[in-house]
Amino acid sequence: MSVLTDPAVVSLDVWDTILRRHCHPDAIKLHTAQATIALAGEDLDSCWHDAWRLFALRREIEAEIGRECHASGGDDEYEIESVLQRLLERCLQNTALAAQFAPRLVEMEIRQELAVTYADPQLLKLIAAKAPARLIAVSDFYMTEKRLGRILAEKVPELTFERIFVSCDLRLNKRSGRLFRHVAQEIGVAPGQILHIGDNSAVDVDRARAEGLTAIHFVHDKEERLRAAKNRSFARREERGHDLDELRQVVAPLLKPEDGTTATALYNLGVRHAPVFAGFAAFTQAEALRRDVSRVFFMTREGVFFKQVYDALQTVAPFNRHATGSSVLEVSRIATFVGSLRSFTADELMRIWSLYSHQSIQALLRTLDLEAAPFREVVMRHGLTLEEVVAYPWQDQRVLNLLADPEFCQPVETHRDQQRALLLDYLGQRGFLEDGSRMIVDIGWRGSIQDNLALLLPETTIHGLYLGLQPFLNEQPANATKRAFLVDANMDEPARARLVRYVRPIEMMCNVLGGSVTGYHRTPNGVEALRLSHRNEDDVHERFISHFHAGIIAATPAAASWIGCHAVTLRELAALADSLHRLLMEPPRALIEAFFSLEHNESFGVGSFYKPQAGLPLLDCLLGLVAVGPRRRVFSHLTEIGWPQASLRRAYFGLPYLFARMTNLLSRF
Repeated sequence: MSVLTDPAVVSLDVWDTILRRHCHPDAIKLHTAQATIALAGEDLDSCWHDAWRLFALRREIEAEIGRECHASGGDDEYEIESVLQRLLERCLQNTALAAQFAPRLVEMEIRQELAVTYADPQLLKLIAAKAPARLIAVSDFYMTEKRLGRILAEKVPELTFERIFVSCDLRLNKRSGRLFRHVAQEIGVAPGQILHIGDNSAVDVDRARAEGLTAIHFVHDKEERLRAAKNRSFARREERGHDLDELRQVVAPLLKPEDGTTATALYNLGVRHAPVFAGFAAFTQAEALRRDVSRVFFMTREGVFFKQVYDALQTVAPFNRHATGSSVLEVSRIATFVGSLRSFTADELMRIWSLYSHQSIQALLRTLDLEAAPFREVVMRHGLTLEEVVAYPWQDQRVLNLLADPEFCQPVETHRDQQRALLLDYLGQRGFLEDGSRMIVDIGWRGSIQDNLALLLPETTIHGLYLGLQPFLNEQPANATKRAFLVDANMDEPARARLVRYVRPIEMMCNVLGGSVTGYHRTPNGVEALRLSHRNEDDVHERFISHFHAGIIAATPAAASWIGCHAVTLRELAALADSLHRLLMEPPRALIEAFFSLEHNESFGVGSFYKPQAGLPLLDCLLGLVAVGPRRRVFSHLTEIGWPQASLRRAYFGLPYLFARMTNLLSRF
């Protein structure tokens, strides 16, 4: 840099000279594409609810306007607001909104630039040492002088620019050399008296010198290596749809040194899988913005954990927008089902029998949050016992006769009316009955609680967000929408839908203290939730899952910052399903121990808790190598447990698991 002497004017390139970005430049445009989806919401044609597709359209429009500019005598230049307005005119159902939305999107892009931009320290030292009398900036860029000047003023307040020349203002650029000529004429200085400094050797050096300027090639080796890495990462994203390896590397520094304890092993497991749950929180925020809801309701139990992750994500504001408010909604299938019943008939009870085709009257009554004993006599009069498990109850005439008996139905309907009134009052206290649509978040699997609430509130549209969805078995309420973050087995290919085949371990990993909601009661402070707390569940959470959660919460801000900075799209984040699938297919010892220590709550439908039996029948395992019958019994046993891979890995020193992997039997589950 010793060639810098005493020129009349020092001219600086802006991007990758004065200013650097923590991300690839096109990630800024991807961010704006995501903001477009959030801002336009339902006004945007559904085919454009994909940030990468909007990004591709923006590139096309930039090239299109550039050609128009060139044809009219300028260089191939375009200005951001005109680009975004044309894009909106092509994508919006109501094109009149384009002129209104375009400047708002420009403002969002400026805010994102401010969030991810920093000054190059080496350049600042260079200019401070010289202290030029006249300093200008010259940039090939698509934001006006005023808008680029705002970014420079905030990021390099120590530099005072006499002028900022931007190609989109003048329709001339440095690449053609015409912008350099214009600058010399505008500032009234001969080209040879201007020293231009920039990073692009072809434009900032060769072209500048061709126009008579003195030029210095500014190279900051460390920053150039970082830029090359960003270029490679973005290229991988464009090529294969995502590049999540770097996201996993971002959280790695938060890992604790392994010390042989279960607590540390689970904490580190949480750190490694934080991107999955941070991604779900980002998905929630994006959908809340798109749907323009005032609050997101996280449903117990797993929703309590999801809200903790959501709150951790908001500490870094990855979308550069005010976070949508959130609340916990204390609900469960058992607490909302009875109040949502429109009638006590076989047709209405199919909502539960489609899930549990074999059920006792006792289990049915417990599902309705009723004690079974008072109904024993009337049940017996119809040739049933409380304990008898009835196959396909809707086809059993005894059950149909029981449902037609007023002595059985009237107490149930009275109980339903009482529970419905309590549920409605509770929902009103929590702000769930306010005007407008509602958005709920839960773990999944078929959205039964959402169905119950939608049937209870037929005039309210309820949007449901889920980690995953299994195939729907019941008719979906017209006032409910459901979206899954990782997997929707109703539309995804079977190989991908395997993630939600065995869900007990995922439920365990997302569970929290405090028990399940069983109903509601009135207190002097209003209607409060009743909870059934099981000491075993709380013990497993404290011993195991709390450490897993701690790692996730600790790593979420770092993961969220990376997601926001690089504008990782929801489509890309959905690829994190592979990470969770690997965890289920290759279960670590600590989670296996937790799973087989836990009594799983099956009160809804079954009416009891279930503890998986870890052992595998050795004789059937051996005979199953050559005989179909024993093999089927082993498979049935593993399926009933709810996590076959964990059971195989726990049994007989893990030998069945190794055999299943070697013979590709794991793919059967």
